[in-house]
Amino acid sequence: MNSTMNNCHCTSSLQWFIKYCQALGLDVVHSESNMQIIPLTTKQYDTLSFGKVTSPLMINPRTNSAEKDGLYCERIFNSKEPYTCYCGKYKKKKVNVEYACDRCGVTLADSDAYYKHQGHIHLATAVIHPFMVEYLAPRMNLSVEKFRAMIYDMLEQDSQQLFAMLRKYDNVNDMILRRLLVPPAGFRPQHQPQIEDINTLYAEVIKQNHRLKHFIDKEAAAPILRIETAALQRKVDQLFMNESLKKPFTGYGKKRHTYTSLWGYMRKYLQNFFQHATSFSQKHTATYDPTLQENQCGVPLQQLLLLYKNFITQFRDGQKTKNVEIALQYLDFYTPVVDDILRAKSPEKKKLGNSLHYHHKLKHPMKSNQQITSEVVEILQHLDSFATTLKSLMEYIAKCPIVFSYKSVATALYATPLLDRRTTVAFSERTRRELHLKFAGEKVRLFIPRNEDMQQEARDLVGKYTSKKFTSSFSYLANLSAQKWSELAIGKHKIPLQDIDNTFVAANQITQ
Repeated sequence: MNSTMNNCHCTSSLQWFIKYCQALGLDVVHSESNMQIIPLTTKQYDTLSFGKVTSPLMINPRTNSAEKDGLYCERIFNSKEPYTCYCGKYKKKKVNVEYACDRCGVTLADSDAYYKHQGHIHLATAVIHPFMVEYLAPRMNLSVEKFRAMIYDMLEQDSQQLFAMLRKYDNVNDMILRRLLVPPAGFRPQHQPQIEDINTLYAEVIKQNHRLKHFIDKEAAAPILRIETAALQRKVDQLFMNESLKKPFTGYGKKRHTYTSLWGYMRKYLQNFFQHATSFSQKHTATYDPTLQENQCGVPLQQLLLLYKNFITQFRDGQKTKNVEIALQYLDFYTPVVDDILRAKSPEKKKLGNSLHYHHKLKHPMKSNQQITSEVVEILQHLDSFATTLKSLMEYIAKCPIVFSYKSVATALYATPLLDRRTTVAFSERTRRELHLKFAGEKVRLFIPRNEDMQQEARDLVGKYTSKKFTSSFSYLANLSAQKWSELAIGKHKIPLQDIDNTFVAANQITQ
């Protein structure tokens, strides 16, 4: 039974893929054996959108707040801070039922809404989906560039004749757009050039749309309206696939560059999905340890805690999170009692206090003994929080393998903390042989899977050594051309999940 992925429990990376497909005017439908990419219907645009974006503005540089009805409007896309409104009436005031602020209209919800709420742009006139050009060009024995230029000419002359010609083909009615979805603000973070490009392209569409609406309201002459309609079509083409156009949008001013479009950015993300879904560490020196089992690797405890620092907030919240960060800040000072904590022994606070006092005296020789003693007492207050976090983290690490790669070989191993002072990563003899490590001291790179699907893929790789690049199942979709995507969307072809590297989504996550 088919079901849209919007209604199933999916990982953040899968949600990212779905939101950008919806921004491209496509929907993802799947079952246990196959998957479909189909055009969105008019009703779906109404249900998916949380408001109409009418302003091309983004963030006010003076107040550092989102502009009203803009591309980051909090009334539409919600606030990044949980249970916080725009006007300041509510600040992190948790509520059981979502409701909107009576002043600014921002919905009080948790931080997940920042990554779910979408907006839409209501176009002044219908435009043609760029995938329709990719789909119909070979059927008319024309190149994509010539067919696109012909569409611009016909829009400037007689748009009704163009749409009448296109409707002769089957399954193309849903590819005539009257609305555009804007992805959630959480998937368009600021201060990243490749995503700011997408915001700029959206702003160009909004500006041209306002211009066309202005001429329609003023009842301008028909030739002017046709020229402005063709200009709006160009802006939409640039938004969807700017890089593949003959004349891409390069911005204004002296420093010009080709802006990344929705299609281009999604392909880059899918191609580098593993890099986006993992937390990178630097290369580590490899050594050998005969006491380790074949599916184990030894990683220094301090390096493990730094690698998994991003996961610490899921074990603690509120004030305790700050305590844990302080505990990590003084990780070197806690070293004498780490062994006792991991072996379920009560740490000796007197022994730790003497060690802290000694280290502080060496680091701050100008401080008095009274100042150092007060700082040591403050650090000792966070010992229980550190011990609880360390135990929870070790339980998490025991279930989540680490991926290692050396040259063209990759494998996944379960990490064992090393309590000594070494700074190298230790492997068993078989791992050394399979990774083709010729001598001790060679550099290997390790990856920490951060998403559920990547963790499951890493568990399947434990004990195996593959020469294939460790990527996600999304890499199959990234290699498809725009013409192939258009055939999948308009032709509504089903993709067997066996054609993809791994299962697209676990069968038990599907909501029937």
